[in-house]
Amino acid sequence: VLRLASSIRELGAAARVAVASENRAEIVELMFAIWAAECVVVPINYKLHPRGMAQILDDAGVSQVFASPKIGAGLESVTAAAPVDTVDSQSYSSRLSGAPSDPPHTTDPSALAWLFYTSGTTGRSKGAMLSHRNLMAMTVAHLADFDGPDENCSLVHGAPMSHGSGVYIPPYVLRGARQVIPESGAFEPEEFLDLCEHHPGCSAFLAPTMVQRLVQTGRGCPRNLRTVVYGGGPMYVDSLKKAM
Repeated sequence: VLRLASSIRELGAAARVAVASENRAEIVELMFAIWAAECVVVPINYKLHPRGMAQILDDAGVSQVFASPKIGAGLESVTAAAPVDTVDSQSYSSRLSGAPSDPPHTTDPSALAWLFYTSGTTGRSKGAMLSHRNLMAMTVAHLADFDGPDENCSLVHGAPMSHGSGVYIPPYVLRGARQVIPESGAFEPEEFLDLCEHHPGCSAFLAPTMVQRLVQTGRGCPRNLRTVVYGGGPMYVDSLKKAM
């Protein structure tokens, strides 16, 4: 993280840095590297069309984009506003070989940390401004009210890490828990259930339709699945009872 932060800091104070990728481990590294560089992370929903992504990049005033190979290729054809660095490139690897930066000593709690863009279902996608204080309050509230992970627990990223699943990353990092990214980079019910059989103390954020797809597999609850937080839409009472 601190090696990445060293190169990101060269973009300037409070620069907006986008991350556009299917679920993968580099997202966690990049989020904390951007914050360590005292810049602003702008996660992009990987399911958006490249033109929709370009609109967000323009609206946010992004200075740098980090993308998966698949998404990076599509973005380069629709935007010239910010350079795109793919996480499998030589230039990205070189960022990891530089000298690590010093971590920030006094980050202003009111400073912008995350631009969280809506899905755009009612018009153009809009960016909600989350400060470092917002993220800390969210983290503490999660540990107080939702779940109490420790180093023997796992967060399984079935939902997009750019949105629902990503906001749970900070409390799990704070507690030294593991981040589990499915090999598919997405949500496949059988794969998700297999991961919950393998990794200890599993929790996950899932949309209601994802919960229903787990039920439809006909499999029982994995032995290591502790908590499912669902959101992003309503769940019918009958569906909730079947899931329970």
